[in-house]
Amino acid sequence: MWPELQAFLFAWSGSIHETGLPEQMVAKAFPKERFMEFLLERVCPSLWLPPKPNQEPPAHAELPA
Repeated sequence: MWPELQAFLFAWSGSIHETGLPEQMVAKAFPKERFMEFLLERVCPSLWLPPKPNQEPPAHAELPA
């Protein structure tokens, strides 16, 4: 879930800054930081979200091939 959210925010920013939108549209678009704030403060509190994973690799990733 968390990697998908990170990818979504990356795509959000790219869709504004990397697609050749007219400057007027870019200026009126929700910047990534503002959109992330909106998600974290308004949307996420109303949802059940899994806990953020710790940074260690999953146990199955450490098993020999």
